[in-house]
Amino acid sequence: MRPALLPRAGDEPEQLAQWATSRACPKPGEEERKRTREENSLRTILSQFLFECHDFLERAWFGRLVCSLDNQPYIVPVCLAYESDCIYVFSTFGKKIKWMRANPKVCIQIDEIADQSQWVSMIVSGRYEELPEL
Repeated sequence: MRPALLPRAGDEPEQLAQWATSRACPKPGEEERKRTREENSLRTILSQFLFECHDFLERAWFGRLVCSLDNQPYIVPVCLAYESDCIYVFSTFGKKIKWMRANPKVCIQIDEIADQSQWVSMIVSGRYEELPEL
């Protein structure tokens, strides 16, 4: 038995043409146009996401700095500033500076909480870089 979706030898030419346009392989270039539309949509979404991330970081002033040494994590609350794709934290010498000098892999967790059902949280991973004193 032949599936009903396939054309039959006795079908009218209009039925065959309709079947061919609805089920045939994509027209030449159609797959490329579809892929281009999908890539453009992805770029738009990514651009919007990056804009929202930068906007969120520019509003942030408080976060939690995470560093580790010898497989032991350490988390500490910090005040921060974001500018030119860098997050700046002021700190005096202590445990976190000592640890970050030994292992510069760090992350910062930042959140913005309006209430229990409206909040945003972000984790940014990076490398510790000590700036010279002025």
